[in-house]
Order: sequence, then structure tokens, then C-alpha cells
Amino acid sequence: MSVERAETAAAGKGEKRKRSRAKLAAFGSATAVAALLALEGALRLSGLPSGVVASLGHCWADAQSQAVGPFRPGHQATIAFPKELTYHASFNSLGLRGADVPLARTPGVPRVLCLGDSTTFGFYVEDQDTYPARLQSRLAASGKKVEVLNCGCGRWTITDEASFLETHALALEPDVVVLLFCGNDLEELDPAPARLQALARAGRPRGEPGRPGRLSLEAIRRRAAGARGADRRLRREAPRGFLPRRLRAQGRAVRQRAPPARARGSARSRA
Repeated sequence: MSVERAETAAAGKGEKRKRSRAKLAAFGSATAVAALLALEGALRLSGLPSGVVASLGHCWADAQSQAVGPFRPGHQATIAFPKELTYHASFNSLGLRGADVPLARTPGVPRVLCLGDSTTFGFYVEDQDTYPARLQSRLAASGKKVEVLNCGCGRWTITDEASFLETHALALEPDVVVLLFCGNDLEELDPAPARLQALARAGRPRGEPGRPGRLSLEAIRRRAAGARGADRRLRREAPRGFLPRRLRAQGRAVRQRAPPARARGSARSRA
């Protein structure tokens, strides 16, 4: 009898241990689920639903997926940096921002190619509010059927834009190329090396996720000071033909496939 009671007691203790482990596992699972739900709720309350990115760099194409433009073909993104200026960007099959257009020209329809940096791309505005999209809308409203392509990309310099035109965008066979630039672009004219080359040398290929790149406060101050200096030089020297000489030199460098620095030096010697 004593043996039977001992076996019964041991079996009861085993059942209690199993129930205790099951309760602990259930409690742990419930705690993890509650934590995840709380985290999701906090993100939604802060205005950061899933799919939001904080940098245009998440939209860049890599070497395998790049079409004509620098962005991932057919990609859509919600860019929230800062959150108060969140906007949406859609990219067509050519890797350019905006509605889809064929690579081949439409017979009888002029094609305008807009080159530039973040101003042309349209930071902080929706697709239909970028200046290339509004240009096409205004031309259409006046009865003119024209294709206007947004070939802008944030962080590009004039040198990057000229390189992109020569190596990729001329395949679009544009009738007109419009270059939009700001005062800070003159400060960065003919950089050595260009930003795309610098990114490649730093081991940050375009399209690599999770590395948007941050500027320190001191770097932002230096860039702001450089932009102000470029604006002052532009206002002071433009009457003497400074800007046309520089841009003509850049154009000659592209046509001759020569280093921009050589053209810059020749322009200075003529001046």
C-alpha cells in the first residue's frame, strides 16, 4: 500500500509541474503579445505606420535592378523625415519619379527631361505637385501634348546630373533638357570626386538599406555657410558672365568626355 501511495504522490507532483510549466509558457506568450501590441499602438499614435522610411536612400536602385533612373522601378514609398512633412513618392518602370512612360518615344510627342537635385525631385510634396508634373499639367491645359520626365534626385550635384545625362538619360532621346540648380550647387560645382563616386568609394552602394547617412550640426552649419557664400558670389560675379562661363565649360566637358576640372581651368584662363 505504501508503494502505491508513493507512486500516486509522484504522479501528482509530475502533473503539477506540467501544469506549472504550461502556465508559465502561456503567461510569457501573453506578455510578449501584449508588449508587441503596445509597441504597435505607440507607433501608430506617433504617426509611423509600417512601410515608412526616413531617407530617400531606401528608394535607390542597386546595380542589378537599376533601369534608366536612379530609383527602384515600380517602387512606392512614404518618406517621413521629418514626420510633419511626410510625403509619398511613386517611381515608374524607368526608375524615375512620376507616372509610367515608355522608354521609346511616342511619335509626334515632344519629350522634356528635367534634371536637378531635391528641388526637381520634389522633397516634401506629392507626385502631382513636383515642378515637372505641374509643368506637364500646364502644357496639357494649354492644348500641348508633351512628355515631361522628372530626372531629379536628392543629393546630386551638377556634375552628377551631367554624368547621369551622358550615361543614362540620353537613352530617353529628349528634345529639351532643363537643368534646375540652387546657389549651393555652384559651391559644389565640379567636386572631386562627385558624390556618387564618393559614396561608391566609401562602400555605400546606392540602394543599400538602413544607411541613410546623418549630418552633424557642425557639418550642417558649414554647408549653410558655403551656400550663403555661393549666393553672394553669384550676385557679385554674375553680371560679368561668371555663371554662363562655368556652365558652358561644364557642357563642353560632358560633350568631350573630358574631366570637368580641365574645362574649368580652360574657362579660368580665358577669363
